[in-house]
Amino acid sequence: MILTERQRIQLSMMMTQALRHRPGQFNLTLDSAGWTPISDLAAALADRFAGVDPADAIAEVVALSDKTRYEIKDNRIRATYGHTVEADDSGQLTAPPAYLFHGTTPQALPHIRRTGLQPMKRRRVHLSATDDTATIVARRRTDKPIILKVRAAEAAQARVRFWVATDRTWTAEPIGPEFLEFPDQP
Repeated sequence: MILTERQRIQLSMMMTQALRHRPGQFNLTLDSAGWTPISDLAAALADRFAGVDPADAIAEVVALSDKTRYEIKDNRIRATYGHTVEADDSGQLTAPPAYLFHGTTPQALPHIRRTGLQPMKRRRVHLSATDDTATIVARRRTDKPIILKVRAAEAAQARVRFWVATDRTWTAEPIGPEFLEFPDQP
């Protein structure tokens, strides 16, 4: 390993900004599927990690990511999901399993009960393949996670489209409250 844990987290956060949200700020151009040459990303990040080869550092972040946030192919890199900029980050359009899960905060629950799941600032709604993963996601924002069970197959039959982004992450079009199973708490 060439980076400390702190450096790896910092680099991953910068890569997220560069590949999902603000490529222009890093002088990057993403193609329609969100790809950019690794060499361009490495050049954009070179001055931020003195003494470290940026291409090697990027490869380390990708290899050690347990969330499969990034994909490398043919000397190019992209974020696999979560874009706020125009990019086809949706993964493979496919029929979902019977259930998927969404972790949220107690504060967001009343709004979700009324409107369902909306992409908010992202291009798609993010879902988890398991309730454990949804809990991990929700714990980033709250110590009292609320886990919603999404009747994904039923929503798909009603023409909501779903994409598999990674083995643990799915994305979808907005999902109405009629396809959500809410917890008994408020």
